[in-house]
Amino acid sequence: MTFRRSLIVSTACIATTLSLVACSKSDSAKPAAVALFSGCPVSSETEDYPNVKNGDPTGSATPQALFSNSPTRLYAVGSQKVDGQEIGLVRVSNDGGVSWSTFDKSVGPKGQGAIDNAIVADPSNANIYIAQTYKNGSLTSPSIHYSNDGGQTFKDAPFQLNNQNKENLKSAALTSSGKPYFVGNSVGANNETTGFIITLENDKAVLVRFNPNIAYSQIMNSGPGLLVAGTNKWDGKSLSWHLEGPSGDDKVLSILADSFPAVLGDQATKNALMRFFGDARSEIPALAGSATSLMVAQSGDIYQGGTVSFATATDPSNSEVWVIRKSTDGGKTFSVSDTFKDPQFKSSKPLAMTYFDGHPVAVGASRDEYASDVDKTTQSHWHWQVRYAPDSNSKWVPLARIEMSQDPNETAQAVGVAGTDTKDGRSLIILGNSHEGSGVHHWRVEKISSCVRPH
Repeated sequence: MTFRRSLIVSTACIATTLSLVACSKSDSAKPAAVALFSGCPVSSETEDYPNVKNGDPTGSATPQALFSNSPTRLYAVGSQKVDGQEIGLVRVSNDGGVSWSTFDKSVGPKGQGAIDNAIVADPSNANIYIAQTYKNGSLTSPSIHYSNDGGQTFKDAPFQLNNQNKENLKSAALTSSGKPYFVGNSVGANNETTGFIITLENDKAVLVRFNPNIAYSQIMNSGPGLLVAGTNKWDGKSLSWHLEGPSGDDKVLSILADSFPAVLGDQATKNALMRFFGDARSEIPALAGSATSLMVAQSGDIYQGGTVSFATATDPSNSEVWVIRKSTDGGKTFSVSDTFKDPQFKSSKPLAMTYFDGHPVAVGASRDEYASDVDKTTQSHWHWQVRYAPDSNSKWVPLARIEMSQDPNETAQAVGVAGTDTKDGRSLIILGNSHEGSGVHHWRVEKISSCVRPH
């Protein structure tokens, strides 16, 4: 299949509306000169991996996360299908995302397959840590896949909280001293969920703590300590956002913020959300929320992204709204920083965030629905979304919507920054996937370059 790249952005669209409905399309598109990318913006696809023939799912690859520990070195992790088996995959770039090569492939501790969900690498030594979920018979289990020699050799430190449950390892972070911590989840037969935090000690995965009814999604170093984001769950259903923060002891995290949005009955929250959405209806019942992403700005401000689900008389299907909230006091209080629900999309969700030259940037996806021309059934199509705030106090605006028009399913999974203050400036590196209807998954990297100098 020959794909057609489209990067949809215009200064008129950005200046006048939060919707991209009126933005133009171009096969050779490059973004217009907006505030963040003034001067000489260029968009280019630097990775479409693997280059598989149409209709052949062998070799399909699905990315999960992106990490950088220097201006030019980037790691991307995920999985690839090889001979019917899903194996963990690490791709690396040593030139700021221009070119990529395979760094590691892993079949997991049992040799039955694995998915690499996150990676961290210590810039001060040769330690690399990967949060991995591996196939363990009929179950899935967590494992720390790690190297102490820069990736020449890897070891595995498997872990199980409950050997009857399906478990995963979702995210990884390093403390200021270089100690790795990981978050994951254990899901029982009735979808009951327990989140857990583990670390690596003497080549073994060691439990730090667990938290029933919490599904952890991300852990990161906030500077003062660790931040852990997740979702409160009950009977397998997502209820509200959850955030735990530093207390000065890596092993003791206190709840910073919980129960966002207020689940049913909090009229003050509903009124606040109505104001943000500009909705004149007398009531918006917030049914559920799910936390998906986390970022700490250079200023120390905390940004947490996720979705809020609503059901109304005119829209009873409980669609998801993209929401980002911000804290300027270390997570003690939050205010809504961005909401996005374009009328042409059924759902939108932010999946990753970064801080670029003084601007918070979020990437994710929006899903539209349409009736099939063949059998009139409802079909859906995901589009990459990129949004940013021109300054710390302004409304977020769209930077780009990137799509391959023949793909029924695309999601931007991660975002990072590469490059230094040179004549080429710095770049946003966006990692995501596209999915052919034939079952082939493409691992894609988009690089949006700028001549903006770092502040």
